[in-house]
This record gives sequence, structure tokens and C-alpha cells, in this order.
Amino acid sequence: MIKINVYGGTDRGKVRANNQDSICFNQFNKPSQLLAIVADGVGGHAGGDVASKLAVNVIEEHFRKAVMLANSGAGYSDNWCLQNIDKAIQLANQEIKQQQGEDERLASMATTVVMLVAIDDTAGFSYLGDSRLYGWRDNCLNQLSKDHTVAQQMIDDGVLTDDQASMSPYHHVLTRGLGIKGDIDIVTYNLNLQSRDIYLLCSDGLTNCLSDDAIEQILASDMDIKLKVDELIAAANDNGGHDNISVVLVECE
Repeated sequence: MIKINVYGGTDRGKVRANNQDSICFNQFNKPSQLLAIVADGVGGHAGGDVASKLAVNVIEEHFRKAVMLANSGAGYSDNWCLQNIDKAIQLANQEIKQQQGEDERLASMATTVVMLVAIDDTAGFSYLGDSRLYGWRDNCLNQLSKDHTVAQQMIDDGVLTDDQASMSPYHHVLTRGLGIKGDIDIVTYNLNLQSRDIYLLCSDGLTNCLSDDAIEQILASDMDIKLKVDELIAAANDNGGHDNISVVLVECE
């Protein structure tokens, strides 16, 4: 059975007045279980920090209850991770939409979300927006998520190259996220955890400041997991810190 080590951190960065990111990492008192979340409140929209905190809190509360129910005798089905990921994201979106309607100051709030769930060697993930999930295996870094942005859609349509998209004004315009629409399209993915894997959940404050090569170099180092998180955040700040920076690292033993 895979034993999981996890650690995370979030930082305001060098430019933003406040931190609109929220993170969560909870193992429910069992080293083979994990809920990890990064949510990035949409910058420039009132209540981005409220939206990201709501997303994390609603998702974590759903999984706390689901784990308690499973441990009390209901058990874990083969699709337990994916079913609960879908349900938790739907609940978070509903809560954000409800608060948008109740408080006009929060009417434009929204947030990205990326999450990874593991239960005794069974794992899954999902995401909305441009917060990312990376996997590091056999000294190779791979992006497992795909940005839900207008620029990425233009890449897919052959309108822009990757380099052009990074400079495009549509680079940060989300096509999916929590609070953007009442009905959301959620795609869930199975994940095959292996010993020595590392998984990185992060907001775009990290990836806009660090190249994949720079991230890979830190993940491949002999530092412990806490120092790797600290080093990733520090490196992003050293390269400008233009946005809030959030990182959750997951190591499989």
C-alpha cells in the first residue's frame, strides 16, 4: 500500500495586495489517504478570496463526511474517489452561486480548483480553470491537467502557438471555473499512484514565474518535501512573484 507524504504552502507574492488563493491537504488520520486542493480566486473580481475559501471548505467538509460514512461500514466502492470528487465540486459551485445571489458585492466572484484524492492505492483528480496538476515520475515532469482558458482553446484550434498564447490577453480568461456558470462540466480522471511518484498541485502564480525545467530541478533534488515547497515558492518570488503562489506537494513512498 502506498504511503503518502504531503505538504503545502501559499504566499501573497510580491505584487498582489492580498492572497486570493486557498489550499487544503488532509489525510483523515491515515497515511494511505489524501485530499489535496488548490483554489485560486479569480483576480480582479470582488470576492475572489471568498470564492476560493468557500470551494476548499465545502469540498473538504464533503470528504470528511464521506470518509466517516465509508469507515462506519459503508465501505469504498471502485468509483468512490471519482464519484465524490464530482459531487464535492458540484456542491462547491452551488454554494458559490448561492452566495453570489445573496450578496451583490460577491456577484462576480469565482475560483479555479484542482484536486487530488487518494484512498488506499485508488486515486483520482479533477480541475476547473488554470490551476494545474503535474506528475513527476522517472525523473520526468508531465502536466496532467489542461488549462481551461480562452488562450488554450485557441491553441487547440490552431489559432495560436504555445509561445503566442503565453503573451495573449486571453491567457488568464477562464472558460471553466467555480462560480462562472450554474451548470458546470466536470471531468474526473483515474490516477495510478506508484512508489516514488511526486504530484504537484499549484496555482498559476507558480507556473507563470517558473518554467517546467525549473520546477523539475527542485522536485528532483534531495530536499525533504517541506523544503521543496518552500523552494518552489521562493523561486517564483525571485522570478517576479507577480501573483499569489500556492503549492501542494504529494510524495508517494
